[in-house]
Amino acid sequence: MRIGIVVLDYRTNTFAADSGTVPFRSIGDFDARSVLGLDPLAIPADSELIPLLILPPTAGGPLTPSSFDALLGSLDQAIQAHRPLDALVLIGSGITLADGSSGELALARFCRARYPDLLLGAYFDQTAQFPPDLLTLTPLVTGPLTWPSHDRPLRLVRLLSVLHAWHEGRIEPVALHLPVPALLPLAAQRTDCAPLDWLPTALSELETETAVLFVTLFAGFPYADVEFAGARLVAVTNRRLGDTSERFSALVDAFRRLLPRLSQPPLTIEEALHATMRDSQHRTVILDTGDAPEAGAPGEGTAALWAALDLGSHATLIFGIVDPEAVVLAHSAGLGATVALELGGKPDHRHGYPIPVRGTVRGLRTEATTIESPRYPGLPIEAVPSAWLELEGRHEARVHVIVTSRPVPFADLRLARAVGFDPDRASCIVAKSALDILLSEDVRHFENIVPALTPGITSADLAFFDFRNVPRPMWPLDEL
Repeated sequence: MRIGIVVLDYRTNTFAADSGTVPFRSIGDFDARSVLGLDPLAIPADSELIPLLILPPTAGGPLTPSSFDALLGSLDQAIQAHRPLDALVLIGSGITLADGSSGELALARFCRARYPDLLLGAYFDQTAQFPPDLLTLTPLVTGPLTWPSHDRPLRLVRLLSVLHAWHEGRIEPVALHLPVPALLPLAAQRTDCAPLDWLPTALSELETETAVLFVTLFAGFPYADVEFAGARLVAVTNRRLGDTSERFSALVDAFRRLLPRLSQPPLTIEEALHATMRDSQHRTVILDTGDAPEAGAPGEGTAALWAALDLGSHATLIFGIVDPEAVVLAHSAGLGATVALELGGKPDHRHGYPIPVRGTVRGLRTEATTIESPRYPGLPIEAVPSAWLELEGRHEARVHVIVTSRPVPFADLRLARAVGFDPDRASCIVAKSALDILLSEDVRHFENIVPALTPGITSADLAFFDFRNVPRPMWPLDEL
């Protein structure tokens, strides 16, 4: 069985200042199994994975129609070049928007019209937020049991096995869709702690039922103002074994009852840093939730940097700040040089303003590095040139900052190492990430994970946004 692999991992933030671009490319020059973290021995023996196209982990404003049309054209050429194919698997965020419409739905419609005999399956992260019409084009839609998706490779292997059974005619999948009128900030999308730590077990128990193929609760993406916004449960069952729809409503009801417990406001960035400075015995990761590039923010926000320098933080890493001008200045000055500059906050003042800083250039990087995170191990991180600065602040503060030339998902700490900084030196890491940094093996060694409220277009405070298309009522904007 020949299975085409398409990766469309672009999260669309409709509050971003600019339209998104599509840095897609063919992935025929490397092994799809290794990029997806799959165990070759777990894949059905007669299944051949054919990499067709990849849009690696990026986020930003809605894609322009012309750029998305170019993506579909490139996909069409790749399918033609690798025919015959028996199936196509779409892997991605589940919230790619082109001109306000679902890119996943458009891609499925294109494939269904152009290649009607091609079986379609999809794996989306828990951020997926797609129109129910997608399930009429392919009933085989699934995602992770854990938030964030530590179990992604295992779920992909299960999807390939189910797709294989469908191809052989042993099953007939059908999808059930149960909407949940809730927008969950990314920092609340965690099943490694209360109150949602019960969810993976509850979902996996439902999947042990004979008729059930997949049960996925998608948390959604609160920074996409669309008419199909909200969380949803998608259950994929085998039609030949009868209707099992009554099994899933209890889980949805239990989830809805827990929503008030997810609305606890996070600490401000100043409160989070104060708490870290008082607890010198434990290492802490503070999530800079308002300026998370993984969700479409520009990564140039200065709220955390200002607080760290002003409060007198020590052994703190700000990971990171996007400022191409500062990177150029650091590279021009050279290793060991003292520099004075304005850092961050330049194009988009919704995330803070430039801060005058002074410090030392400790590390420089011009060569690309690769991702360690389970999302796409081995893919390059397009963050160079970059620099590591050690900055001086009040009360003898010493704050380390990784500065990059463009926004990248700060989803693992390999970039910090690549520029010369050892994360083990930091008692506190302030990461421009609302969730994905928790996939990093390094972060698992930190005792405390603290979401912090910072300004920006990925803020955990959804009252910050002017929603115009989201259906109402919708928690937490309204009482349910």
